Amino acid sequence: MIAVEDPSVVEDHVGLLTEMLEIPSVSTAEARLGQWLVRRLRGLGFNARRDRAGNVIAYWGSGPRETVLLGHMDTVPGWIPVRRDGDRLFGRGAVDAKGPLAAAITAISRQPADARQRFTLIAAVEEEGSSRGARHLVGRQAPDGLIVLEPSSWDAITVGYKGSLRLRYRISR
Repeated sequence: MIAVEDPSVVEDHVGLLTEMLEIPSVSTAEARLGQWLVRRLRGLGFNARRDRAGNVIAYWGSGPRETVLLGHMDTVPGWIPVRRDGDRLFGRGAVDAKGPLAAAITAISRQPADARQRFTLIAAVEEEGSSRGARHLVGRQAPDGLIVLEPSSWDAITVGYKGSLRLRYRISR
């Protein structure tokens, strides 16, 4: 775990994450969270919008180099009541992946507004199902850097992870 010296950073993150967890966002039903997130991001100083697929896209800073932080706002079905127990926060999506998304928002929003680095935060839709949000982003210009906000069950940055590949075989003689 990384120690944070300023307790307000932790409280800002926990407060934001708690609000996000209280808005259900099962895959294909993320619109309410997306609308709320755009308003919240604008309130923090981001230039934020939703694209045609429903992804939330938010921009911070300026400059020639872009780093994209890509997460998702949908969850698998089911409800876990939001509650805090000491330094632990529980709720559907707390780990996968509203927690990493809230951490990225908190970190970016603490950068100078005129940061020479451009940060693009993407909260994709339907990651837990059809990947509609990611498919919509495929034609986007490649950024200079990309951080995928997905839990990996490790306590450090993970380079590479797991995925799936669908293939169709045709065998002939």
